[in-house]
Amino acid sequence: MPHGTAREHRKMDLTNRCFVARGLDPDSVTVIGLATEQYRPEGFSFDLAYVHLPDRGEEERNIATGMLRDLGYFISPIITPEHVDEYPKG
Repeated sequence: MPHGTAREHRKMDLTNRCFVARGLDPDSVTVIGLATEQYRPEGFSFDLAYVHLPDRGEEERNIATGMLRDLGYFISPIITPEHVDEYPKG
């Protein structure tokens, strides 16, 4: 987001995006979002959101679908699955 955008607005936007992203992969029940302001040498901030929804009902699906449509989130997502072993083989 542009530098100087109110932090509450940035946090709400990031949380909304995580809520919508939760529905893009039904097997994922937890979404962690990271965001930052545009870089400035004198400083910038990071935001973090954690959304955990193990059970997602019809109402949540309808809300997420409306947000996806109305807010324009993830219009052309590029999803790249990756697996990383916690304990790599030697």
